Amino acid sequence: MKAIVFVVLLVFCAVGHAEDLEIGKVYRLNKSIKTLKLASDSTQTRTIAIESKFQVIDVSEANGYIVRFLSIYDFDPGGEDELISTARFDEEYILAREVGGVPIERSVVRSRGGAVSGPLVIPFKYRLDDDSLSGEATIGFYAGYSLEPKIPFTQTRIPISPFIAGGLSQISVAENDETSNQTGITLAAGILIQNWAGVNIGLVYGQDRIGQKDWEHEGKDWVSFMIGWEL
Repeated sequence: MKAIVFVVLLVFCAVGHAEDLEIGKVYRLNKSIKTLKLASDSTQTRTIAIESKFQVIDVSEANGYIVRFLSIYDFDPGGEDELISTARFDEEYILAREVGGVPIERSVVRSRGGAVSGPLVIPFKYRLDDDSLSGEATIGFYAGYSLEPKIPFTQTRIPISPFIAGGLSQISVAENDETSNQTGITLAAGILIQNWAGVNIGLVYGQDRIGQKDWEHEGKDWVSFMIGWEL
């Protein structure tokens, strides 16, 4: 039986100062807000519960960010800490730059749900046909769809993206005691875990083809990890 080696995924931690929220980007609240002011009339307020998703519309407001909510939830319905959201999808709000003395940038997380794509790098391949490790890197492009499942019993979501990918590989081929470099086509699929800094890491399965049936790895399976950047 062949031993299948899985590469341990790297986990990046966000460090340093919090970055400003960006126009057009989508975020999730990781705390509830009980006094959310309307942009059209700051004397009126709404409530909004943790996990609700919003898009930044304007960053020029001195008192906060102008946002519009895309997903609205209630917190702990029927429980001791119940908070029913009164915010609406058809209104814009001023998200204060500080909530409870904490900068709002530290009270939200970037939402990664939806279509994703970008360039990718596969630094090496573990070939399953002969249990060998190949240093032939692949540079290409990936496309997929990101989901944000919640870890059970927590408020933490993990952005996971199934994807397909294609690219070119520079492959060393041994022929008659000589080695030549040839360009091959790589097709792959896998699972991507997205990172806060826009760097994505994932497990990938694929095949290489150079158009020579006598090449020992023609169309044979391999596994690896990938590094990708969002466009």
